[in-house]
Amino acid sequence: MTGKKTSKYKILEELGRGGMGVVYKAKDNHLDRFVALKFLPYHFSSDEQRRIRFLHEAKVTSTLDHPNIGTIYDYAETDDGQMFIAMANYDGETLKDRLKNGPLDIVIIIDIAIQIAKGLSRAHEAGIIHRDIKPANIIITEREEVKILDFGLAKISGDSRITKNSLTPGTISYMSPEQVMGESVDFRSDIWSLGVIIYEMITGNLPFKGDYDQAVTYSILKKKPEPITRYRPGVSKEFVNILTKCLEKKQSERYQSVDNLLVDLELLKQGTLDTPKKRRVKFEYKKLPGKARAFWPILLASILFMVTIGIYSYRLFLKESPDKIMTEIPFTSLNGLEYTPAFSPDAKQIAYYWKENDATEPKIFIKTIATGETQRLTDQPGEERYPAWTPDGQNISFAREENIYIKSALGVGSEKLICSENSKGEHCWSPDSKWLVFSESDINNNDNLCLLSVETGEKRSLTSNSKKIRWEVDILPAFSPDGKKIAFYRSLGFERGDIYTIIVDGNKIDQLTFDDKDIQGLTWTSDSREIVFSSKRSGDFRLWRIPASGGTPTMLTTGLKAAYPTISLDGKKLAYSELRIEQNIWRIKIPNSPNQKPVPEKIIASSKIEDFFQISPDGKRIAFNSTRSGSYQSWLCDSDGQNIVQLTNLDDGSYTPCWSPDGKWITFSSKPNHNYDIFVISINGGTPKRITTNPSHDIFPYWSEDGNWIYFSSNRSGTHHIWKIPINGGTAIQMTKDGARRGFESADSKWLYYRQKPKGTIWKRDVNGGERLLVLDDDVAGHTWSVVEDGIYYLNYQSKRVNFKFFDFATQKIKTVATLELEGECAYPQISPDRQYLYFMYEEPWQADIKLVENWW
Repeated sequence: MTGKKTSKYKILEELGRGGMGVVYKAKDNHLDRFVALKFLPYHFSSDEQRRIRFLHEAKVTSTLDHPNIGTIYDYAETDDGQMFIAMANYDGETLKDRLKNGPLDIVIIIDIAIQIAKGLSRAHEAGIIHRDIKPANIIITEREEVKILDFGLAKISGDSRITKNSLTPGTISYMSPEQVMGESVDFRSDIWSLGVIIYEMITGNLPFKGDYDQAVTYSILKKKPEPITRYRPGVSKEFVNILTKCLEKKQSERYQSVDNLLVDLELLKQGTLDTPKKRRVKFEYKKLPGKARAFWPILLASILFMVTIGIYSYRLFLKESPDKIMTEIPFTSLNGLEYTPAFSPDAKQIAYYWKENDATEPKIFIKTIATGETQRLTDQPGEERYPAWTPDGQNISFAREENIYIKSALGVGSEKLICSENSKGEHCWSPDSKWLVFSESDINNNDNLCLLSVETGEKRSLTSNSKKIRWEVDILPAFSPDGKKIAFYRSLGFERGDIYTIIVDGNKIDQLTFDDKDIQGLTWTSDSREIVFSSKRSGDFRLWRIPASGGTPTMLTTGLKAAYPTISLDGKKLAYSELRIEQNIWRIKIPNSPNQKPVPEKIIASSKIEDFFQISPDGKRIAFNSTRSGSYQSWLCDSDGQNIVQLTNLDDGSYTPCWSPDGKWITFSSKPNHNYDIFVISINGGTPKRITTNPSHDIFPYWSEDGNWIYFSSNRSGTHHIWKIPINGGTAIQMTKDGARRGFESADSKWLYYRQKPKGTIWKRDVNGGERLLVLDDDVAGHTWSVVEDGIYYLNYQSKRVNFKFFDFATQKIKTVATLELEGECAYPQISPDRQYLYFMYEEPWQADIKLVENWW
């Protein structure tokens, strides 16, 4: 077909062929880009099962938007009925081709395995089992990015419509035992296949071989693979253990989810990359005097004897001690958010709050570990969170709105108000039950830790002092079991902060972590020697442990997106909430009439966070924030969400990207030296240019209409105001006097529009100075509005309904542009330049289940 034209594509050359299709490189004449076209072979065009499978591949893959999964652009047929899929064309080589040169470097192997696991994690999250993971279906681009291809044999979990018998079930050498037996497969089958690939990358050989299919099948079912150390002696024990667990013949003994495998691989990567190369030391042998020569054999014999005794004792210990295997057990599986678990002192029950959906208020529940019996503790109106057991196990305290109450853990009797001090909710008890520790808001909106005597009502401030900066809040207190210290999280703003400890007698505060990352819960080990906490220090929320005396945190091998850990007093059990957060970018086509119901379309999505975005001035591209690479970075894509490319890759992250008026530059904020500054980078990449260097937080940059200035919000004068600075650097000018976070210059460059707290009204001020003028007297939330030349688009919530509204500058009237039924939260509404589409960020209601971990230490 080389040289032919079909639809909008001109076919250039054949790239490869297999049992399910032939792939060509082609030119997309409409969008002027190269693509890969996968054709169903002509002789299969009349085979209905083949056609169903081919269409199935297109539909399945198109639902997965992930950096490690090949992108599907289109599905169509030629005039003579030959089906084809248009895909992204990647310059690089298949893993199969790379392995022709022999085994790979260990560091490269780990990186490839991690990228494959990330792609599989996204597929499994969507309920999709690939079933044909093999080197030929893995592309490695010239930038060393791994892409999983060919979902032709993929199966949606629970869907049996496309059976094994209808089509070739995969390549036998990479198939799991259950797959070769024709049994039902689940996500663990893909984990086996990835294990086979890892084995092949390490050794250059397949783990299960034979001269014919039956021999390979017998090897998969009955034989153990040759130890990889026989081929490659230097492979670490940790890597061997990971591979062994992937290739367990019993599904129940394999990794139970690819996310757990991913955690172990990333821990392995840290060890591989962070360990310095061992230095080779040359020892010089010198002949010793006679007495010394006589002494050394005696010393060596003594050492040998002691080592032998030690080994013997250790073996006895192993025989007498059962193997401790860390086990994660689903504890709750309700619809909604099950959060902030807390063990009872006897470790027999867990209290938590459950928020079923956005229409319900969170309530406190108690579940017995042994029996699974669950009871609702409270029955009063109001939102209830943060349950905490009293040390005697008789009662549970909890937060309702801004007050703290206590009630019998048996659910009998009435509740009692014990704290009405404008509490933030999070609280804990001293081990002797005499003191309650909570976070309280002061008149400056700073949250400080306080001690409250339960007996006398005496209140004592712990962390309130004149040295604290504005916006600094102390939350998440946790008393050490020995009663000597309190650990807490000091937040410095959006997803920024660290863990501190304070000595109860003496108020001495020490900083424990230095990550400047978001924390979601912390707890002490039972011996008061360590703190386990949830942090974004590696991208997603995961569990870490750190000595209470200070040191380097180490990751626990538990689930992804783990929050609010709790440890039983006997130290044997750990529990946490496993989060599922869906935050993506959507758009709707503006209805032509009030009766027309808009249909929301998800255009930028992944298993990570997609949030702040801006449409380019010509409406053809979008700049957006995403954590899909492990941390907040800036990305670019087409206006329909296609052709996603990463723009920044900064250790300090990249936030709130914004286009220049000519569409050639992006400004964003990043935080070197633990404070935000403004940067500019070309849309083609390169080294960012730093614009501000003030020791303050400079955020939310926005270009002036002439492209000569950048507006931004800064707290350099004590409170956040709008400032502007020349694009080539220089002195920043303060633009507002009454506080503001985001500002937009008008199309005619005469006015600066900004939102004023607390009511959420929109004001404007002449860019050359003067008094402010009220523009829109409505309750507008912080990130729910944007300015165009003739008005303001903003959001307004009513129960489960979100109204997209437009305020017209000329008529001074408000009209509803569109209404959607949504349970989650929307932000950043923006209209396309042609006024055809309204874009917005949508965060679905958070989901979380509680996991119970045994033998975690």
